Amino acid sequence: MMKKIQVNRNDNSWFYDEIRREGCKGRFPASRICVDEYLVKHVSIGITNNCNLNCSYCYKSIHSDKKLLEIPLNVLTNFLDKLININMGENHLETVQLIGGEPTLYRNFIELCQYLKKKNIVIRVSTNGTNTKVLQSEELKEIYQSHTMEFRISLDNIDPASNKELRGGNFKIIEENIRFLVVNGANISVKSVITRKNIDKIQDILFYLDGLGVKNFSYSTLYHLGYASDDKFYNENYVSDLEVFEAFLKIMKNEPRFVPMLKSNIIFHTLEALFIKKPPYFFTKFYLYMNYDGNIYVQDQLIYEEFKLGNVYDDPDVEYLCSELRKMKIKYELMKEECISCDYFPFCTKGNYGELYQFDQHLNKAFPTCKDMKNLITFFIENADISKQFLIHLFR
Repeated sequence: MMKKIQVNRNDNSWFYDEIRREGCKGRFPASRICVDEYLVKHVSIGITNNCNLNCSYCYKSIHSDKKLLEIPLNVLTNFLDKLININMGENHLETVQLIGGEPTLYRNFIELCQYLKKKNIVIRVSTNGTNTKVLQSEELKEIYQSHTMEFRISLDNIDPASNKELRGGNFKIIEENIRFLVVNGANISVKSVITRKNIDKIQDILFYLDGLGVKNFSYSTLYHLGYASDDKFYNENYVSDLEVFEAFLKIMKNEPRFVPMLKSNIIFHTLEALFIKKPPYFFTKFYLYMNYDGNIYVQDQLIYEEFKLGNVYDDPDVEYLCSELRKMKIKYELMKEECISCDYFPFCTKGNYGELYQFDQHLNKAFPTCKDMKNLITFFIENADISKQFLIHLFR
């Protein structure tokens, strides 16, 4: 239960007030979320398990796969055609996220992006930024200069030696590719996994990215999965979102011009839910995910049989897939009892389902990081003035 906190309601028009149920608990009001909207709006595809790096905390553990797995282009486009044409009322496919492995190593990467452009689907690519042949190609440049395409490049440290130790990539190659993309007008964000080793370097990273012309920075904390599932490694390196926010507050004090770069983060979504009466969207964690072996799941961290919806090679009925996804989204995300009985539920972005599965395969229990998320939200409420000030800076 949330402890009682004295709040000046005249200064803080909480979204919480609109729910007004006994004990301030409750489900999202209908106006906040349309379940059907998120069944086809966003699709994520692991197009290949091929990767040229070996990151020390990758949650995928793809290097344990015995062979190269890639989904043929015609299989992908046939499936996407069905999703594009599915009748979901006003809701339709808007965004496809391409992940891996390293997605730019997919043999038909350019052709797939050309297809998505032709279909007017927003393209998001999560890449390690090392594949110069593709990232600096004229074919790719033609796509992102004439279509909405976003690149999220992984970079955890601006010290070349440290970055190589963590990811194994060539720092200078990544830097050159970022420069090329920025100069040629690509929409770039850089994502860092924040750990005990680099939390004090966030401002330095932002300064470096600003010099490259990068306008957006996102982060994740360490997941207790994959290569980071070793307890000793995890315990030595994990930092909470509250610790990250405290680092962000120092940046607001020292270099406020960098704060708008931090909008694409869980912290921003949580602040929106707290301080904005009607947040623009619900932060969903269940969506159609196609793995590189063709299996379709409810997200990319629940690669287990009980969360498998079908296989693309079986020519699945997409309406059936969406129907099954809808059931699981309601059961495990919107109506998860451990969550809806919690005072923090209206604002919480929830934890990592892959981590939760490791000790509760039914996903009924609280997330391993629930306490950390509650501490973050409590801090926002108890320190409303500075939290709102940070939110205002984000919109500048």
